[in-house]
Amino acid sequence: MKSPFTMGGASLAFLLTFFPFLLAQNVETKEGVRLVHNVKGGTWGATAKVDIKLVKKLGDVDSQNENLAFSSPGDIVEDRDGNLYIVDSENFRILKFNKGGDFIISFGRKGQGPGEFSSIRSLSIDRMGRLHALDDTQRKIQIFSTEGRALQSIRLLKGNIDCFRSMEGDLYVVHESVPGRQVVEQKALLKIIDAKESVKSEFCAPQDYGESVTNQVGNSFHFTVGRDGSIIVSFAFQNRIEKYTPQGKLVWKADRPLNFETKVLEKGKYEASANMTRYTGPKMNSCSRGVAVDDTGRSWVLTYRRQIKPEEVISVSRSFSAAGVTIKRTGNTDLRATDMYQLEVFDREGILLGAIPLSHFADGIWIFQDRLYLLDRDRGVTYYQYKIMER
Repeated sequence: MKSPFTMGGASLAFLLTFFPFLLAQNVETKEGVRLVHNVKGGTWGATAKVDIKLVKKLGDVDSQNENLAFSSPGDIVEDRDGNLYIVDSENFRILKFNKGGDFIISFGRKGQGPGEFSSIRSLSIDRMGRLHALDDTQRKIQIFSTEGRALQSIRLLKGNIDCFRSMEGDLYVVHESVPGRQVVEQKALLKIIDAKESVKSEFCAPQDYGESVTNQVGNSFHFTVGRDGSIIVSFAFQNRIEKYTPQGKLVWKADRPLNFETKVLEKGKYEASANMTRYTGPKMNSCSRGVAVDDTGRSWVLTYRRQIKPEEVISVSRSFSAAGVTIKRTGNTDLRATDMYQLEVFDREGILLGAIPLSHFADGIWIFQDRLYLLDRDRGVTYYQYKIMER
């Protein structure tokens, strides 16, 4: 039910000072799901209760060190000792660094055998400390020791998985990509499966935009798994953040005021004939670039203060040959600073606490204990490591 408050000025001032969360959100419950409609700014007000401090940067587009010269880097994970594993996608390898950021080993190469990759999309660490790496092109998950020794390979025969996370009980939470450009039917966006691809649950309902290409793009999202197994989802083009139980039951759904609209500016289009296939993507404002959960259960959403400017746009193209992949970036790749991004912090119940502005480009977020990582993939080709500091 809704919980509005009407009272005298003195009582209102008291509540705002000592219990701001009581007045800051409109919270209701429908069919057992908590719906949180946050107000702008969050409950922290002008003084954030948490901050981040830059510790180091890992990798650089101009680095002469081959172990720091990443090419299309992506997912990262930490093991129980604080060692960091980085996907170096276009180099078909995984790099391991210690807690201090020193290089330890590199493993993987291009190929189709054990320990070889055609692509690397995402990483995860299971409860036994083993590293799982998804090769979506070969449709398999390879399992490695923390020393990079190939232990096992799991073939994926039923779905086209493009992102996954390990869960308790030897389960995976996965997102399946849709082959081609045309979505025939909207289905649940996430699944929990076992190593034999038996589906334990399907959840996270898509929004229907009434057009197949717009459905596919408009329902793009990011997800992560917290220490308690809960699953947090943030949508790339929707004002929508959701929390699910480890079994896939929706717990809460939150939105918040943004500085831009989230309606479809122009729908996409898919046209096919005997001689031609034409795909035109929709025009939509971006809302999120990633989500992570800290050890207290707070959700950190990498989001936008504003939309990208034309002079900030980078276009990435790839050409393939026998020698390998050639990547070309057009645009001002020397530009590193921007005020476009911020980190929004939500509590365990979906209440917006506040936002922390960023000063650089960011394409992904990860949190391990008090260490927060942000990736600038296409400009600096750098991971920024921050320390989370409680105030």
